[in-house]
Amino acid sequence: MQKNGKTKGPEEISVRATLEKAGVSAGFSASVKSRAISAFERLLGAWMGIPAAFAEQIESRIQNSTETEARIQKAATDRLVSAIANDEEFNTIAAELVISSGLRPMANRIRVAEAAIRELADHGDATATVPDPEDSEAVVDDDWMNHFTSYAEKASSEKVRDLWGRVLAGEIRRAGSFSLSCLRLLSELDRRMAKTFQTAVEHRMQERYILKPKESEMKGQLLDDHYFLLESGFLNAIEQMGGVSHTITPDDNGVGYMEEQSLLLFVEARKPVSIPVILLTRAGRELASLLPPPDPLAVLEKVGERIRDNVEFMEIQKIVVRTEKHLRTKPFKTLKQR
Repeated sequence: MQKNGKTKGPEEISVRATLEKAGVSAGFSASVKSRAISAFERLLGAWMGIPAAFAEQIESRIQNSTETEARIQKAATDRLVSAIANDEEFNTIAAELVISSGLRPMANRIRVAEAAIRELADHGDATATVPDPEDSEAVVDDDWMNHFTSYAEKASSEKVRDLWGRVLAGEIRRAGSFSLSCLRLLSELDRRMAKTFQTAVEHRMQERYILKPKESEMKGQLLDDHYFLLESGFLNAIEQMGGVSHTITPDDNGVGYMEEQSLLLFVEARKPVSIPVILLTRAGRELASLLPPPDPLAVLEKVGERIRDNVEFMEIQKIVVRTEKHLRTKPFKTLKQR
């Protein structure tokens, strides 16, 4: 088979076959298909075409090596090292450990690749129907792929593999979706960081920032959590006074609005309405994209509570039709009567 005058290698054929079998190829843009092939080849190389059963066999060998390691440690504890050293079986045991130590990272890579393929097959290609001209020629950066591979090799639990698989799928859909700082932060993620971050961004606005607690609320555990996220690299600076605001600016008719997914917060006010917010860092925004989307109704209700005294009328509207220049909405829930 020829491609650009060159013979297509067995790895690319294997990658294409694997993706098509998983249903990833159909309905995807050409740029996404190209990035998928390139990324999986870089991650797995000639191992891409191996069946899942062989990955299980590798993992079984790793499990056996752990048991073998335990045998050696027990023997050492019992001061039988010299006996084992003179035993012919020891050479076999040692060789098995060496082989398995090299297979463990590859087994983790394989499982991360499988998770990425599942993610692509289940959630499709967001760029297929509305292609981005700037994205058409974008590729997964070599340096990014090197870092990702080193992290994927250490993903020993199914939960962590699935998380890295979603990251790779996101990068394949749109190159540049996840920065190197995001990869580093994700690799350092522990249970406390994950739980605190997920709670903090549950009602994030426009995937960019969170509502800043009132000064009277910024104490105790809430204050500790916010500074913990700041130090961990999820949040930008938290200023006690002033700081960043999202502003709803009324037009000449005194009408302003704020969008959140399929809903819109409609307000009538005499002057601009400022909503104090804390910005997520770039890595924080990218990691938040891996979480379930926030409930737009809950988000706008919380915003409404904060600005209630600064508006004359306020209601949540549902966006019915969206065009390039206009929105058509219908009333959904009134938050403040005139």
